[in-house]
Amino acid sequence: MLAAEDIEAFSAAYSEVLGDAYAALDRVVDAQAAYQKVLLDPLSQGTVDQQLVQWKALDLPEIPPEAAPESDSTEPESAAEVETDESESEENE
Repeated sequence: MLAAEDIEAFSAAYSEVLGDAYAALDRVVDAQAAYQKVLLDPLSQGTVDQQLVQWKALDLPEIPPEAAPESDSTEPESAAEVETDESESEENE
């Protein structure tokens, strides 16, 4: 029922609480996104304490490398794997 309503006046407060919920569930990436949405919303200045939201965002644990978004690298193998493959082919000759 509430998801169908588009009330911009409360979107910043909703995003802040959503970020808090995600942080409590250890969903750091989602919490960070929710807090950033609040900080980037120009209407949030009158409805939420932006300094508090910024502190909440800074207080989140670091995102582990495996949970971080993948880079757009198209390189199929690492340099170490290529060197290993080359040394094996030299040994076989």
